[in-house]
Amino acid sequence: MRMTVRNLIMRSVLMFCLCVITTYSQEEHYNHGELNWKSIETAHFFVHFHQGAERTANVIAKVAEDIYGPVTTLYQHEPDHKVNFVIKDYDDYSNGAAYFFDNKIEIWAPSLDFIFRGSHNWLRNVITHEFTHIIQIQTSMKFGRRFPGFYFQWLNYEEERRQDVLYGYPNTVVSYPISGFIIPSWFAEGVAQYNRPELSYDKWDSHRDMILRSYVLDSAMLSWSEMSVFGKTSLGNESSYNAGFALTKFISERYGQDAIPKIAKNISRVNNVTIDQAIELALGMNGQSLYQEWKDTITAQYFSRTKGIASNLVEGKNFILDDDSVIIAGPGFANLYSAFSPEGKRLAYASNGEMDYLGTSGLVVGNFTTKKSETVVIGVRSQISWSPNGNKLYYTKHSHENPNGSEISDIYSYDLKEEEETRITYGRRAISACVSPDGVSLVFTYEGDGTVNVGRVDSAGNNFRQLTDFRNGEQSYNPHWSPEGSMIVFGYSVKDGQDVAWVRSDSGKVTFIEAGDDDARDPIFTPDGKGIIFASDRTGIFNLYQKDLKSGSVVQLTNVLGGAFMPSADQNGAIAYSLYTSKGYKLKMLDHPSPSDFSTSSYVYRRPVAKTEIDSALPRNRFDFTALRNYNDNDLPQAEA
Repeated sequence: MRMTVRNLIMRSVLMFCLCVITTYSQEEHYNHGELNWKSIETAHFFVHFHQGAERTANVIAKVAEDIYGPVTTLYQHEPDHKVNFVIKDYDDYSNGAAYFFDNKIEIWAPSLDFIFRGSHNWLRNVITHEFTHIIQIQTSMKFGRRFPGFYFQWLNYEEERRQDVLYGYPNTVVSYPISGFIIPSWFAEGVAQYNRPELSYDKWDSHRDMILRSYVLDSAMLSWSEMSVFGKTSLGNESSYNAGFALTKFISERYGQDAIPKIAKNISRVNNVTIDQAIELALGMNGQSLYQEWKDTITAQYFSRTKGIASNLVEGKNFILDDDSVIIAGPGFANLYSAFSPEGKRLAYASNGEMDYLGTSGLVVGNFTTKKSETVVIGVRSQISWSPNGNKLYYTKHSHENPNGSEISDIYSYDLKEEEETRITYGRRAISACVSPDGVSLVFTYEGDGTVNVGRVDSAGNNFRQLTDFRNGEQSYNPHWSPEGSMIVFGYSVKDGQDVAWVRSDSGKVTFIEAGDDDARDPIFTPDGKGIIFASDRTGIFNLYQKDLKSGSVVQLTNVLGGAFMPSADQNGAIAYSLYTSKGYKLKMLDHPSPSDFSTSSYVYRRPVAKTEIDSALPRNRFDFTALRNYNDNDLPQAEA
């Protein structure tokens, strides 16, 4: 078939759009005819949502209007029509996607709980992130939103041709594509995370600092070209996000807040075909020179600030399994949620092993006596709990086995003797689970409309009881029972970072036992029940601490360069935990942990002062999520999303 110039352009546009769309990680698509969709209209947005996501929609309507002015004025660009938010809360999946050609943003309501990210208010974070994508990328487009790109094509034909065709057989095809925008991944994601510093909706926190610091100290930073593309492992992709955030912050703080919009505007010039040209026009140096300046600066800072820690490390020992192979240096960048068996001779944990992505993680059981390990269940990346007799393991994982095809997380058990898995709950949206010391009950966290509560069921999955009554986007994490079964300790967040709280297993009364400006997370009880062990970034680096519940005193147990998380303790007091390194989370063990004074080797992150003064007229990272307008049915016309 003969191809006209219009056909060629339209085909290139379609191919380019499909390429853009597939760069996002999407859930499997099912038709959800059971959902009833409604819409909220604000001054600049439409918010489309289904039943059960009303609170999320109200929050999004407020946050979107709050950040509209700050983001659009920074780039001096406003969308040409209202932006549509589509809210999804039928899957246990967290993500956001910006379709900048369509002025559409999709938000999955469940809060992001990701091992390579700190805890932030999910909706403020993801809304600002995705809307910044829309504005920054539209600012950088060369031909506007309706014309993504085109290519020139030249065809040549054989001299000989048949009587029944117009041309001879084609023997040459030359195509020259011209894209409507050229934005490397580090810039797109770095800008979206940095958004505007006055908002502070996405901060450079201890987790992000940990990832970059570990790369720098091990001389393993992503190169200038590696930062520009995805398609790596889960850790590698996150590292592109992380490096982009750090470099974007560096540019803004050293060269002024207007430097990023200038680079974006320069990208839109037709004669600029690389990010290096756009950077050179804005800063007077090319991209490689900027990268080297940033790398030299942070390398000097990190080595200087960790010098005292490096000379006083307390990390523990490596695990030796599988005929003397060393887990700490072995496969897997995600070795997580270690749990000692009741008799202390086995260790269960979740690991991605040789696989590239977190979604392929499995439940591994290592035996200290036989020095063997075995992956017994695939698809497990949650915390793990042993039955009192050590015969079963409890965990959560996702399944599409429900009437509407939703991706729902439920509680499962695995019988190690029978080698058989049993599904315990159906449709509970359980995120993490822990079995009681007597084996009679299971406590777990579960999601609904962007809020995560703590509940319990019996060991068969029946007799559900809600223990906490959070309603405003609060998040609960990884509950653990006290040794006598009366209390449940868990992580809690409604701000940046986490606190440690506990709730009675009978009355449901919540009390905070570690709360403050630091991020305190991953709490467990000591074997005697007199204290808790948890991770905290109070020095700027996550380490393990132990708190005496009677006196309130807190002592530091580890002193690491990366980060110490997810402790587990056996009956003899040994502690297993996940140590973050430049190669990901590896397992370590403290045989006889003892408190030490690490005050002379502390590390405190200092945020550099930006060259441009902060605009005090812009909204800050705070507002009351309980004081939202409640849209009633009269305000909500039926809408197709």
